Amino acid sequence: MEHINSGNAAVFVLVNATLAKMYMSFRWRVKGLGKSDKEKKLIFESSEFKTDHAKQLNDAEYSPLLFAGLLYLHSKGSISMISSGLSMLGVVTYLWSNKIGLGAIAPVGAIARFVALFTIANDIRGTF
Repeated sequence: MEHINSGNAAVFVLVNATLAKMYMSFRWRVKGLGKSDKEKKLIFESSEFKTDHAKQLNDAEYSPLLFAGLLYLHSKGSISMISSGLSMLGVVTYLWSNKIGLGAIAPVGAIARFVALFTIANDIRGTF
């Protein structure tokens, strides 16, 4: 459990967000290279693309908040195990659950991120 701390969680959130961006680039953007406009339209209007795109954009909204908060806590020497664990659980579960056929658990990831943000705020308050 010693690895669940604010510093490792910040790195985890950053790596997860980077992987999401790489996935969108290499799974979808590259797929459209050299295709006609009609073929691109079919690709980018597919339900799978729309779901992946929406999830990655949503992650792009939450990851900076989680990353900044966790990095601040780490800079203050706060381990923040609960905030860290919820952040890591939330970003992975929300973003990747559909890709492994467990889309029904995505709300668990969303709730974990919400709770993580509040616990991070509370942890930050404790550093003043």
